[in-house]
Amino acid sequence: MRPSLACSLFASLALAAVAGCVDPDADKGDDTDILDTDVVDTDTPDTDVADTDADTDLPAPSTLVQGGVQTCADPSAWEVSPYDMIDVNIALPPTPYANGGGSTTADLNGDGLIDIVAVTNDAALLWLQTPDQHFDRRTLLTRAHPDTDSGLFGAAAADYDGDGDLDLMITGRHVGNALLRNDGTATFEDVTIAAGLGVVPSDHHTASPAWDDYDGDGDLDLVLAGNGLVDETVDETYEFGPGDPTYLFRNNGDGTFTDASSSLPAEVAGDFTFVAGWIDADHDGDDDLYLVNDFGNTLQPNRLLLNEGGRFTLPADQLGLDVAIEGMGLGIGDLDGDGDEDIAIAGWRQLSIVKDQGFGWFDATQALALEMTRDQVVGWGTEIFDADNDGDMDISQAFGFIDTVHGRNQRPDQPDALFSQNAQGAFVDIAPRIGVDDAASHRSVNPADLNNDGLLDLVKVGLDGKGRIYFSRCSDEAWLTVRFQQPGMNRFGIGTVVTARAGSAVFVRRLRSGGTGFGTGGPMQVHLGLGDLDTVDSLEVLWPDGRVDTFTDVPTRQTLRVERP
Repeated sequence: MRPSLACSLFASLALAAVAGCVDPDADKGDDTDILDTDVVDTDTPDTDVADTDADTDLPAPSTLVQGGVQTCADPSAWEVSPYDMIDVNIALPPTPYANGGGSTTADLNGDGLIDIVAVTNDAALLWLQTPDQHFDRRTLLTRAHPDTDSGLFGAAAADYDGDGDLDLMITGRHVGNALLRNDGTATFEDVTIAAGLGVVPSDHHTASPAWDDYDGDGDLDLVLAGNGLVDETVDETYEFGPGDPTYLFRNNGDGTFTDASSSLPAEVAGDFTFVAGWIDADHDGDDDLYLVNDFGNTLQPNRLLLNEGGRFTLPADQLGLDVAIEGMGLGIGDLDGDGDEDIAIAGWRQLSIVKDQGFGWFDATQALALEMTRDQVVGWGTEIFDADNDGDMDISQAFGFIDTVHGRNQRPDQPDALFSQNAQGAFVDIAPRIGVDDAASHRSVNPADLNNDGLLDLVKVGLDGKGRIYFSRCSDEAWLTVRFQQPGMNRFGIGTVVTARAGSAVFVRRLRSGGTGFGTGGPMQVHLGLGDLDTVDSLEVLWPDGRVDTFTDVPTRQTLRVERP
């Protein structure tokens, strides 16, 4: 195996050599743009009638369209300095509170370039990317916020109405939410009331949004994490009222939603939830909800809600996920390459990793050496992703000052972290070494491949009035970007799980929209870092409805699109 080009900056995980496990029944056609596929049909029911033609029962196979293998012109540039930073002046006043700082990354006008929606206390700002990597800025939405407890919060993109373009859900604490419908050109109309989302009161403290087909009917539903108001008194005590409830909306399939919040347990209505994330925690094939709660070590720890046929239960056995933390951010991803997704959580003076063992979860924070420095006080948005394409997952962590009357948060400058995973699975903060340790007040770090070079760039919306975009320089490490296209209401395949296999190495990624970070949402694609692999033996696509497509001998270092008939 050749050495990793990024070893001087990132510790590599040794990947197993390609074993060449090729499906002997696969058709060896000559079309270099369309790869061979084996389709597992999970939708076709058994019948008592003998099938005289074995192929007639099978659905048409999905198509894997290759974008073409890319090469890096100057891999050595990555070793010298991985990122080129662009400083964007948001031109709004600094607001170091618990609002704003979220973002979403998505191709909003269909030109193949990922755009950015930056959310501040006062406004949701659209940065449309141009082919020369500049951003045309415009204002999508403004909100007056009367006090420090109110303001816009975050955003997530999804095609909720099935018309083929991405719409936006913008959330706010005590200033109202907005569902913005896209006409396909990144021109938006506020349809909050018409879509049935106006039942959320304007004074509701809504935090992170997340899209998912939780009831398996083919369209995208929405969860809005409910936070709450906390009065800080001059004698440094908290006055807790109940938190605002988390809202669950079921998509009716016609561009409107029904309030399905009664499907959530009544016990969670008063939680101070910052992030509600979708994850199949009990491995039963449907998506459960995980609530990351602020003041979790004082009031209510994080909660796991199990999906039982579209209704959610609060099990007495929380499977080890009832982490007591002043929870802010949530990262979800397979940290140990076992095929199961793990969780990272951030809070005040505390970072936690809980790993999925297949039958429950355990706290692996100390074992993996994940820890803050003395200058890092309040952890906010957390994301799990492969920053250097070496094949293992890393963790980005936003830190930032928040203006409170309490004396335990006196550091105005708190540097962000990028925890790189080494060969032993432990994490080392390399952010100071590679120049992404901004000390401005941030609430999120959003990883997305803005320039389509196969390495993830970083987007930060600073509450100091500036945005920061870190464009990654290319390297020679292998990668795949996978996009999805299917008919119906979930056109972009949110909830789809991709599994790449090469020898004994397994790489699992899931397409999400919201529900991680802190008020953040990523683009409609999944990214796999693959080390030195030139080919993966198989690429398995598990669609939200349970259908599986498997493709063999897939070349790496390219963007793929899986098209479902």
